[in-house]
Formats: sequence, C-alpha cells, structure tokens
Amino acid sequence: MILSIHQPELLPWYGYIHKLYSSDIFVILDDVQFKKNNFQNRNKILTKNGDMWISVPVESKHRLKNTIKSTKIFWTKDWRKKFIASIEQNYSKHPYFKDLDIFLKIFDKKHNTLFELSFDILNYIIDILDIKTKIILQSDIKPDGQKTELLLDICQKLKVTNYLMGSGGSDYFDYKLFKEHKINVLDHKYNHPIYYQMNAKDDFVPYMSFIDIIANIGTTKFKELLENDL
Repeated sequence: MILSIHQPELLPWYGYIHKLYSSDIFVILDDVQFKKNNFQNRNKILTKNGDMWISVPVESKHRLKNTIKSTKIFWTKDWRKKFIASIEQNYSKHPYFKDLDIFLKIFDKKHNTLFELSFDILNYIIDILDIKTKIILQSDIKPDGQKTELLLDICQKLKVTNYLMGSGGSDYFDYKLFKEHKINVLDHKYNHPIYYQMNAKDDFVPYMSFIDIIANIGTTKFKELLENDL
C-alpha cells in the first residue's frame, strides 16, 4: 500500500497526476496555510508566444490565517470569462480540444472557495483518466504536527508503511524519523513525456498544466503515458 500526500493544485501538471496515479491512497493537504500565487490558484498553459500563467483570484483578507480549504474566490468581478477565453484562444484549434468540454463546464458553477473548484477539477481528472486511487482529505482525519511530523501522523493514522515523496519535499523531510517508525520512504520517479505541442515554436515546453496534454494528444494517449510510466 503506497500513500502520497500533496497540497491541492488548481490545474495539475503531469508530475502531480503521475504521483496521484502511482499511489493507492492520496491525501490532500487542504488544512494547511494557503500560499497566494503558487500552484494552488494558478498554472501555465502554452501559447504561440510561449508559456502563460492563468489564475483564479482569491480574497486577500486574513490571507495569512487562511487555510487552503477556507480560502474564498474573489467574486467582485466575474473572472471566468477571461479565464476560459485564455484557454479557448490558445487551444480551440488543437486536435483534442473537445476532450476538455466537461472540464470547461465545471466553471458554469460559481464556486465559493478555491478548494471546491480545485477538488471538482481533480475529480474530473480522476474520472477521465480512470484513476483508481483513494482520495482522503487532511481535514477529515485531522492529523497532528508540522512538516515531517504531520506527514508521519497521516501515515500512522492510515496504517501504511510506504510513503511516496515528491522531489520538492526532501528539503525539509526528516528521513530518520520515518525510519524510526518503520515507514519506507519511496522517491517519486517519473519521466516527463515529450508529446506533440501545436503551440511550440521549436523545442518541447515541459511542466504545462494537464490542459496542454489533453488538448494536444487527448485523454486516451494521456492514460497510455501514465500506464507506461510506472
């Protein structure tokens, strides 16, 4: 049984989705502090002039006290038209743009919080890619501690002995603490796929959101990438 833990992302990229796909249990850290202008409320798409950030505005009041789950979307102006237009202008002529129809319909709903929107998008990804991983929210199991202690308590509460860690977590991770509690730490390994990109001028542009992969090669090929990268 392999468990991985990650904060929610608005528009996940290949590495995030591969980590989800490679796990039996995926715990979403929805009860930690929100970080503005991170991947929690934005990500990149590819235009003919290079990559471009698209983001969802959030309320800044009490931002330092807000958890991801409590962070509200800023609705003074309806940002959805510009957000969706950015996607349509850059991908509508791509071969598999129709595969994004259900994704775009998610924005018909006026979500109150950023997490509600992110979670709907994640469930869309899980559905179209037929991912069987069990999703658990941090707020539902209420683990204790900070940093490594928090991750350890999640593993112990869920009674798993294999923890899949992403490359970004090693900077603060206490391997010794996990070893003392007999939990194996597995490094998340994957090969970022190189696929046809209609908007790329020359070299392949990596680390785009899932939108770029689906619009260019479709959901069927996306599933094949994941299946062949374990």
